[in-house]
Amino acid sequence: MTTEEGTSSVDLGTRLILEAFRLYRVPVDRTRELRELRHDSDLLPRVRDQLDDLLRCIPADQHVEYDVQGLRDQGADIVVRLTANDRQSYVCLQVKSHKEIDEADLVAKLRTQHSESVDHYGPTALWCAVLAADVSVKNNKINSRLRSIRQAFTKKAKVVVIEPTNLGGFLRLSQTQMTSLVTLTMRSKDDPILADARADLRRHPMRSAILLELVATSVADRCRSQTADSLARSLWLESVSARTPWDPAYDGPELPAPPRNDDSPEHLPGLPIREFASEPEWSEVDIWDPEPDVLSWLLRARNTIHELRAAEALAARLRHALDSLVSSDDIELDCGGTITVSPGAHPALFAVATEAIVRYGLSVEGLREHLVDVLLPSNDGG
Repeated sequence: MTTEEGTSSVDLGTRLILEAFRLYRVPVDRTRELRELRHDSDLLPRVRDQLDDLLRCIPADQHVEYDVQGLRDQGADIVVRLTANDRQSYVCLQVKSHKEIDEADLVAKLRTQHSESVDHYGPTALWCAVLAADVSVKNNKINSRLRSIRQAFTKKAKVVVIEPTNLGGFLRLSQTQMTSLVTLTMRSKDDPILADARADLRRHPMRSAILLELVATSVADRCRSQTADSLARSLWLESVSARTPWDPAYDGPELPAPPRNDDSPEHLPGLPIREFASEPEWSEVDIWDPEPDVLSWLLRARNTIHELRAAEALAARLRHALDSLVSSDDIELDCGGTITVSPGAHPALFAVATEAIVRYGLSVEGLREHLVDVLLPSNDGG
């Protein structure tokens, strides 16, 4: 894993903490959860535990040692000390609960605490005011207080004000999101591996999703091949399909045509035919005969009309996307319907996925989430 030229590991550790507070934001209405968090028994332990989990994700080859302390003096509630190659840096956090933000003398207290922190840890230490305010409802006094805090520190060097929506996002960070942040932060901005992997995904969302699903399954499960049936059962692909506009290049019907009279189960797209056939109640049904009454039986037993139409739509999109991926040599499809993605066709994607497996031991679902976070980062919180 490469780091930016001229940037030390302790600086990257500091940046990692800042990115963890900045990258994910919750919607304003979710900040109401912050209102009831008490300073000592709720906020400080949760923030401290999240920082500890985040820093634990830094790979050993970065040679960064860290210590997260809850000091409650020298102007900071929590102090993170980062050490690497005889260098030290400090990140000092002063956390304020919703109740404290309502206090009239808060800005003066924060100024004093910042001054104490600079005197003790030096001018190079990063000092953060972490604000746990509920901003989900209009409160002129709270909003005015937050505005005063921003104005008081806007020109101060090495000071960051952490807004309530950012704090909410930080407290919700999953382990997979943390590992993704480490990858994004520790790699340089122009890292060629990430650039090449992102280039593989600059395409239609459905085709990109299929590619990520195939790579994640190949690397995490060591399963180099799948079928259209297995992809059609992916809830994640179904979710992507539901949110993806139809490809302008696709000139077929919005839903697939009725099944043809054929002896292949692939002509009943989206229906788990083999699963039905294995159950006793279907033992007398000729599953290869796609007559309308058979489909209606299946429909009554397992699907609502909405679910069936969604499955058919997903199958149609899968067929169209797979055809496109095959024609562009992104994947291989043999005459038996087996789909394979080759590391040779996407070396960068496989490199990022393999690195994540080696460092973090992710599941298929975790690896897929990791790849999305690293290669398609979003500023929206979960």
